[in-house]
Amino acid sequence: MEGAELAIIRDVVRTRPLETVAPYVGNDPHGAPTSATSVWHYTSAAGVLGILQNNELWASSPITMNDLSEINYGIDIFYRAWSDVDRSFLDPELRAFVERIFEEPVAWFKSRSFYILCASRSGDLLNQWQGYTDGQGYAVQIATHVPLALRVPEEFVQESGFGPGNWYDVVYDETLQLELARSVLTYALKTDFRITPEGPVVSGTLFSRISQVAARFKNAAFSAEREVRYIQSEYPEMLPAFRQNGRSITPFVKIVSGNCFVRPSDLQSKLPIVSVTLGPGGSHQGDVARQVLIDLMSACGYFPEVSLSSIPFRPS
Repeated sequence: MEGAELAIIRDVVRTRPLETVAPYVGNDPHGAPTSATSVWHYTSAAGVLGILQNNELWASSPITMNDLSEINYGIDIFYRAWSDVDRSFLDPELRAFVERIFEEPVAWFKSRSFYILCASRSGDLLNQWQGYTDGQGYAVQIATHVPLALRVPEEFVQESGFGPGNWYDVVYDETLQLELARSVLTYALKTDFRITPEGPVVSGTLFSRISQVAARFKNAAFSAEREVRYIQSEYPEMLPAFRQNGRSITPFVKIVSGNCFVRPSDLQSKLPIVSVTLGPGGSHQGDVARQVLIDLMSACGYFPEVSLSSIPFRPS
């Protein structure tokens, strides 16, 4: 994230009333998604075939991400921020209830409350080619202003409070991460807890909100990735699909063009693909590899710009 963007978010967190902070840091379509007009999703040959032939992107459960330390990092930021959050204004009974809720930080992370699709603000980065494609894949440029939707079963009935996902910048600055975490937690104390005749209760959206924001935090050592994540909330009784991920099995959901939800009987639109870049591992094939990619996209009804990576890298 660039310095100007950090300044804007800091201004929002420090100067806006608490009631307006949450949309800027949560998965809210009316909040502040990335300012990037497009992002690049790095994928393999099998991945680009699936994207083009099926007109869909896959967002995966974060619990099966490549490095579980990413998940633990975000949780730790919230745990540290919690120690600085003022809860003295709460009713004593409610305060005791809240503190019991937050005693165990891992409970803040609901592994199946949302799904993530990773991308980058840059379309030709060596660290992305190495990390996601072994240098031989593709970078698919996607327009962020075009709405995406969740593919759902025909019998799906929309529930209130569960809407479309959006693209959000990953936050690498630790100071800003703590500021955002404190703002979310303070907002939660004012909105997600209440006393009833039966005793204190907590909103069912609390941990989902916290975990989705935590999933946007990464160590500053990864800032060169310039990562942007599409975050899609889970809806009640949602049944994901499953795919192989190395030696494990990963739950995922299908993201397509459309507004909010798309059923099988709905008219299928093309994804907002702007361009595709062939990775450095395949660029040595030059115009031949480029033409094969153009032919594939044309057969699938896509006609974006096609280019070759400029990075002089050859995979081992």
